[in-house]
Amino acid sequence: MFDSFEGCGEKHWTKYDKYLKNASQNKNWKTNTMWKADEEDVYETCEMLGVKNVKVVKGFVQDTLPDNEIGDIAVLRLDMDLYEPTKCALEILYDNVVEGGIIVFDDYGVKGFRGATWALHEFLVEQKLYHPIYWYPHKGKAYIIKKYDPDIKNFNDSKKRN
Repeated sequence: MFDSFEGCGEKHWTKYDKYLKNASQNKNWKTNTMWKADEEDVYETCEMLGVKNVKVVKGFVQDTLPDNEIGDIAVLRLDMDLYEPTKCALEILYDNVVEGGIIVFDDYGVKGFRGATWALHEFLVEQKLYHPIYWYPHKGKAYIIKKYDPDIKNFNDSKKRN
């Protein structure tokens, strides 16, 4: 698990994250508690669920993810709210997601979190990937299934459809 435990750092805002300027007027933001995870809660939750083999890497994804070896991933959950860390995670981790694996996006399509949504769309276009996006609009959640479809230009397959 990768988390800064510092909330959304302003240094990582991009043009896609302009909405956060409005959020920065929120009193919780000023006390740096908005979207900030508690590290102790992570360990308590893992213990409660019986999850024993957990590695927590503290720091912003852009700074920590490139330096860590990651194996195969069956379920990848991205909840970073911002464009830059979401795009970084996709660029580094997508190839580790096994065929049939699921990538879950928190805050997808939520008006206030356009950066994370934009990062997914941009990544899929840049990589020439087609994955249906299964979206739950009232919950702000979406997922894709990494699956090869020979009838669709997918996984950088340069062959044309028959």
